[in-house]
Amino acid sequence: MSAASLQHLAATITDRSRTLINNDLKKILKEEGLSQTGNKAALQARVVQLITSAVRSGNADMLRRLQYRVQNHGEAPTPASSTSPTAPSFPSVPAPAMNGHSHGHGHTHTNGYSSASQFGALHQPQAPSRPDAAAAAAASAAITPISFFKLSPFYDIRELILGNMTLEASPSHRQNCTRNLIINESVSARLKADPTLRLLLFSALEAALPPYARTDITFPAQIEVRLNGDEVKANYKGLKNKPGSTRPADITDFVRLSPANYRNNLVVTYALTHKASTTQPEVSHILSALPS
Repeated sequence: MSAASLQHLAATITDRSRTLINNDLKKILKEEGLSQTGNKAALQARVVQLITSAVRSGNADMLRRLQYRVQNHGEAPTPASSTSPTAPSFPSVPAPAMNGHSHGHGHTHTNGYSSASQFGALHQPQAPSRPDAAAAAAASAAITPISFFKLSPFYDIRELILGNMTLEASPSHRQNCTRNLIINESVSARLKADPTLRLLLFSALEAALPPYARTDITFPAQIEVRLNGDEVKANYKGLKNKPGSTRPADITDFVRLSPANYRNNLVVTYALTHKASTTQPEVSHILSALPS
């Protein structure tokens, strides 16, 4: 499926998602591993984030799954959905080329986190014919970028490696969020070949953002990050807790790139949070040295 087709489908799914009631939105978010807290605008924003993530990674299967969900009150598709004799017959769409894009799989959650389920590809209705440029423009107006962090002179975000990592609000107790961070062969080779490519860990408070808005990096007030048992020490509070001064944490040297697809164990321990946060590792091109 071409990029324009993905964007066109994403725009259609986004429009349909805005008609869902809160219970439908919460069901989608719960089964896709995201927080279900907040008002309807916040719930819709998280669903749009899922749709955008699928477009950015070229994940046509995820888009079809989300399309099924928004058309069926949040319910997940079953394997029979695409093969049932009574199911509508639509033209089949070829699987997309991944081009090195990858999301970590096989992750686990603790303390109430639920893992996202994986489903097979579904057939989808053929989208109405329209020029690619118009489709792309419609999609751009309908969805928010997954890389919603403010631009920086120090790095350029290239690729999301692990998404849907939500740190639920925890004002008094320590919580753990555990994931398997898997680097595929393509990304691993690029990181080995280009020393200016680094794996950076980002975090932001979850909030509904208007289209094209970007947010500051914000880690929980108390946070400890460990990869494969080693603590990742970084300045998670920025310059004197000043908003906008926090930099992403460089986790490159803690990640095992060989063998490819190694299950790196990422554990985030945090506390004193009154709002949920989204945390995600991304491949970034370093433009100049990150300030400490």
